[in-house]
Amino acid sequence: MRRTDFDEIARTADLFINVSGVSMLPEALSPRCVKVFIDTDPGYNQIILSERPTWSENVERWCASVLAHDRHFSYAENIGAPDCGIQTVGLDWRTTRMPVVLDLWETIRREHVGLGTLEHGDDLERVQRQGRVRRRRVPR
Repeated sequence: MRRTDFDEIARTADLFINVSGVSMLPEALSPRCVKVFIDTDPGYNQIILSERPTWSENVERWCASVLAHDRHFSYAENIGAPDCGIQTVGLDWRTTRMPVVLDLWETIRREHVGLGTLEHGDDLERVQRQGRVRRRRVPR
């Protein structure tokens, strides 16, 4: 895409979505455009924002960019709750979930066997299904 085309799109955009802060805010972005930051790595981004590690030469520019967004979303479903260890760093984080397009996943049909776990020991297999434990010999 030519730069002039990109700048025209930025000038007329209503919404700019920045996933994980990988994009810097375009200079030509419309002042009316709502800038949304989506935190896909909860904890890491908040640590970077609060600690500003010196090993990253662009940390100040990145932090300023994150703070310049109008809305902040995170996959951290408990962020802002009293029992959540992730700092909000003064931002009003809203929770969201990773999008999943079910049509892109292959459907596998299986006979229902109930919920259960398998544990392998020497030559015994411990099978637990719906609260009942059975042991059986594992064929070799």
